[in-house]
Amino acid sequence: MSSEQLPEYLTNENINLLRKVLGDAGYTGEVWPSTNVSGRFLINLFQEGMTDPSDLERELRRRFGGVAKPRRSPQTQFHKYAIRGVPG
Repeated sequence: MSSEQLPEYLTNENINLLRKVLGDAGYTGEVWPSTNVSGRFLINLFQEGMTDPSDLERELRRRFGGVAKPRRSPQTQFHKYAIRGVPG
């Protein structure tokens, strides 16, 4: 017998937790390791025993940095009372 350990399989509940952590950190919610380095990183941390979402998010930000949030474009259409004033 080999002394290497088999990988711990993730349940749907585990995957949903990891997706939420990715989404809360500003990344896509895709966890699959073949398409997402940050997802693979979270899976590795989870399988090593780190299961607290705040700890996972902190490590994700530490490793990859924060994700820039998209800037909101200035609103071009104003509410009808913004220019005319409130009717009296």
